[in-house]
Amino acid sequence: MAAFTQYWKGKTIDDQASCEGDQLRHTAGNEFVKKGVKVGDTLYVVSVKKSILHLLGRATVDRIVSQQDAKNELGENLWDAREHIISDHGSPMRFNRTVPSSIIKRLQFGNDKALKFVRPGILDDQTLRGVRRLTRQSSDLLDTLIDDQTDGAENDFPDELPPGTYPEGMPRRVTVNAYERNPIARRACIARHGTRCYVCTLDFAERYGEIGHGFIHVHHLKRIAEVGREYIIDPVKDLLPVCPNCHAMLHRREPLLTIDELKAMLR
Repeated sequence: MAAFTQYWKGKTIDDQASCEGDQLRHTAGNEFVKKGVKVGDTLYVVSVKKSILHLLGRATVDRIVSQQDAKNELGENLWDAREHIISDHGSPMRFNRTVPSSIIKRLQFGNDKALKFVRPGILDDQTLRGVRRLTRQSSDLLDTLIDDQTDGAENDFPDELPPGTYPEGMPRRVTVNAYERNPIARRACIARHGTRCYVCTLDFAERYGEIGHGFIHVHHLKRIAEVGREYIIDPVKDLLPVCPNCHAMLHRREPLLTIDELKAMLR
């Protein structure tokens, strides 16, 4: 399946600002079909504000429908367009998520063209207008940014670990693409380390009861987006379970804080 970006203008973002954190279920335009967007493809909604690239969300294209059909399914408050994409598998929308320059420089489109800069570090506001097809490697890069914040929301829990894949006390090494979060490796990490935060020791089941059972983020000790090649994930040595708060704090600094450094900051 292919991957595309769609550009949202400032007014569209202002209209959607109250939807922060909601699932990206809908977007609209007049050139999806012309650009080759099909059901099953992935769409990344982006914008450029003050020359900074923002990644608002990701959606799987489940349906491409007319204005009237979109209104029938979603209601009346839609902007006018010939084509409406509806997704049942969208990520939460984040309007303040920026794309680091180290990743921007590596983004490539289907015609092998990179993004344009008006001068070093200043992105051309016109460079992402409309709908543009991404290379697979570029969509993998954007996935890491989104999955850094949604990791743990999937149902990748220890009870789903395929029998015999990672026997207790006998972790195996798995080769995966550097930009992808491997669900098998995630499950193996949790099967080995449990679901208690390695920094603050929070266990969601102890705090919230049944609804918190199995919930935890998995922290990659190496920042995947910066690896730039295939590498080996050892689920025991390279991944550790952390709660969302501690996970966010680990990423507050470049280079990333270590687990021990963040533990020392606890009050």
